[in-house]
Amino acid sequence: MSDGATPEEAVSNVQDAILSWIEAAHDMGHAVPEPSRHLQMAG
Repeated sequence: MSDGATPEEAVSNVQDAILSWIEAAHDMGHAVPEPSRHLQMAG
């Protein structure tokens, strides 16, 4: 989850969060799932 002052900043921040999560998962030896085209919205 991320936010930003503008939509563009929010997208940039969430991309950074994703990359950080992937790096942490690799460092801990956890599997990283393949990207999916299926999007799920919280409701």
